[in-house]
Amino acid sequence: PALALVFSMALRFVPRFKAQARRIAYAQRGLGRSLGGGGIVRRARAGLGILSILVTWALENSVEVADSMRSRGFGTHRRTSFHLARWSRRDRAAAAWLAAAALVVGLATAAGLTSMRFFPVIAVPVAGARSVAAWLAYSTVLFMPLALNLAEELKWRRTRSST
Repeated sequence: PALALVFSMALRFVPRFKAQARRIAYAQRGLGRSLGGGGIVRRARAGLGILSILVTWALENSVEVADSMRSRGFGTHRRTSFHLARWSRRDRAAAAWLAAAALVVGLATAAGLTSMRFFPVIAVPVAGARSVAAWLAYSTVLFMPLALNLAEELKWRRTRSST
């Protein structure tokens, strides 16, 4: 498996290397450093510049790939196979929470508690208990993805610091 992985990564790298070399050459041409024209020394210098940029890109890319493989646990244990993720109790609770918040926002919108006018004057509805509940529910809908991402980030940092 290790040899097959290295071979497939090397084969994948060739077209990406060519495409990146083409992008670098276009960018260099835009800066007035094209490979065409001029003497052999000038063309060789331009080619070496492109090669230097390309090697730097390849090294940075290899570091990213290595970090990605390490973060996914490559080489730490036996290989695992794909399995479909199942909904957990936490997923059902989050979906129910979002559905309830969306229902509150929908009912408040239907009752006219969330409407505002900005032209010709700014008109904000009076803040009562029902409109505050609607805005809190709407805030929940908006900020739940952020909260879940922050919780996942904290969990990731905790597991990384313990290893």
